[in-house]
Amino acid sequence: MDRVAETFVGPSVIEGVGVFAAEPIAAGRIIYATRPHTSPQPQLCDIQCTTMHEQLLPLVVFLAEMTVVTISTMRIIFIGRGLKKMAASLGFFEVSIWLFAIGQVMSNLDRPLCFAGFAGGFVAGNYLGMTLEQRIAFGSVLVRVITNRDSGRLIELLRAAGCGVTRVGAHGLQGPVEIVFTVIQRRRLSDVLTVVREFDANALYSIDELRDSTHRGGWSSQTAPTLPLPASDHVQAAGATRLAA
Repeated sequence: MDRVAETFVGPSVIEGVGVFAAEPIAAGRIIYATRPHTSPQPQLCDIQCTTMHEQLLPLVVFLAEMTVVTISTMRIIFIGRGLKKMAASLGFFEVSIWLFAIGQVMSNLDRPLCFAGFAGGFVAGNYLGMTLEQRIAFGSVLVRVITNRDSGRLIELLRAAGCGVTRVGAHGLQGPVEIVFTVIQRRRLSDVLTVVREFDANALYSIDELRDSTHRGGWSSQTAPTLPLPASDHVQAAGATRLAA
């Protein structure tokens, strides 16, 4: 509504207060004129950006939830191994991203794709978190090998590669056996198991996670020499080379 003539508000004997003209008004003169309200037309860029946001929102929710669960999986593993500072740091990022993801879902309850993206991100995050933990291979493990053969050559290989080894005699179901213990870094586990299998394919071994130990991994910083082995021995020289590398 646009004002055409000057007016003022003042007391009125009829209504108590009223609007009066500040100048003489001729009969039939328009005091106020009403114009139709027109809203600005949306620009093409705004329409395209809105459409793109709606299409990408389920993917964004999926990636956010996948990141949250991946961080959560790693954080729980770090807690179990006593890495308090790393677990606390991951917790901050985990909660921050989770608030964003759940906020997007709650703001779009009428969009089933957002629910699907959230659930899919949870599944993918669990798998990715466990895969990353295996690749990073933090900490140390205790490898326990039980064999009914003379473990002397196996012990030589492990010690030549820098492993601390303990041998204990025992008695199994089929007679005397030897138990070999060694504490190693997890990233070297595959190398040790390769040598164990080459030494005795029927050997029984088990692996235990160590939360803490006074022996940090059992591997020397220097490269261990390759031991010369007779051709008839079941342990191949290649196994010693892999361990020493």
